[in-house]
Amino acid sequence: MKKSNFVFVWCFVIFVSVSPQEAVIIEPDDIPETSSKISRQSLLSLEKFHHLNVPNIEEIMVYDDFECTFKCLHHPLCVSVNLAAEGQLWCELLSTDKYRSPNEYKENKNSHHYYFESACADNPCEKNGTCQSGFTDKGHRCLCPTGFKGPNCKKDIDECATETHSCNANAVCSNTKGSYKCSCKPGYFGDGKICTMLSTCKEIYERNKLNKSGKVVLLLDSKPISVFCHMGDFGCG
Repeated sequence: MKKSNFVFVWCFVIFVSVSPQEAVIIEPDDIPETSSKISRQSLLSLEKFHHLNVPNIEEIMVYDDFECTFKCLHHPLCVSVNLAAEGQLWCELLSTDKYRSPNEYKENKNSHHYYFESACADNPCEKNGTCQSGFTDKGHRCLCPTGFKGPNCKKDIDECATETHSCNANAVCSNTKGSYKCSCKPGYFGDGKICTMLSTCKEIYERNKLNKSGKVVLLLDSKPISVFCHMGDFGCG
C-alpha cells in the first residue's frame, strides 16, 4: 500500500501597532479574481479609535481585523468597515466612506475604522457630478448630472442634435451648456414646449405679440394663413 504524502503550508500574519494610522497590505493572491472594485494591489488604511456613523450593510462577528477586512473585500457594496476596538469583535460593513460622509466620521474609543484610499478624495467629477469609489480601472466612476457626460462629466450633451429635448414640433431647439432652450417658430406662440397658432389679429394684439402693423400667420379653418394685421389707436383689424 502506497502512503500519501501531505504537505501543510502555514501562513502567519503579524500586525504591529505603530501609530494611530496604519496600513494593512493585502497580498495579490489573497484577493478573489471576481473582485472588480479594487486593484489586486490594494492598500487599506486604519485609523484607530474612529467610527463612521452610517447605516451598515451587515454586522458580523469576526476573529480578528484581517477577517473583517476580507469580508469587506468579498462584498460588492463594501468600501469601509468599523471594527470593535476590544472585547467581542463586531465588524460593520459599510457602503460609504469618510470621504463621502465626512460629517459622520468621529473619534470613538470603542472602534477602529478601515477604509480604502479613495480616488474620489480629489473630487475628479466636474459639473457637480457624484464620484463613486471603485468600479473602473481608474478607481472611481462619475455619475454625471443631467446635460453632461464623459469620464469626468466634462462633455456637454447636445440635446438638440441627439433629439432628446422636449421642444414642440413647431419650435426651434437651441443647445446651451448642460441644457437647451425652446422657442416657437414665427407664427406660433407659447413657451417652446407648447406652441400654438392664434386665429385673429385681436388675439395677437391682446397678447402683445405684435406692437405695430405687420404680416403674421393665423390659423384659419385649421390651416395656417398669412395675413396682414393693422395695428393702431383704433386697436387692430
